[in-house]
Amino acid sequence: MTALDNPLLDPNTPLKTMLKYYDIILTSFYGVEIMLKFFILFSNRKGNYINQFFFDPYNYLLVLSFISSILSLIFPDIFSFLKGIETCRILEIAKYMKSLDIILRSLVKSIPTLINLIIFSFIIYIFLALIPLKYLKGTYSICTNLDDNYLKLVYLRSDCLDYGGDWIN
Repeated sequence: MTALDNPLLDPNTPLKTMLKYYDIILTSFYGVEIMLKFFILFSNRKGNYINQFFFDPYNYLLVLSFISSILSLIFPDIFSFLKGIETCRILEIAKYMKSLDIILRSLVKSIPTLINLIIFSFIIYIFLALIPLKYLKGTYSICTNLDDNYLKLVYLRSDCLDYGGDWIN
């Protein structure tokens, strides 16, 4: 439903009202789900139920989506970008699909390599930006305060100064 939301929509349209109620209902479902999971773990009474709750990484995603939903409901203008976190809840399907789980694990393991690649690319971009800066500094200057007739004759700084113009870097 967040794909239907648009910042240019009139707040009084039925679609915007429906999306607001949808967010409230979805946030309450997230809260009920968290409470049910806590209740089930508490009723088992096998050690510390809070640690058992956070043992499953998908519960982190559940709590994060719940907090982001609450923040986007309370402060819709500031935290509206957090609604995208709710779409990550579909990753919970990976528990039940082995092939999707393998793909997600390989993506997570490739993150350090991707970060190294981004850092390497950034260094190359900086290097390629500094070389022209070093060799071309001061060469892109302009001659001002001259008539168009004289300006056509100017090729060097000395020409500009000889005709009475100003050489600006």
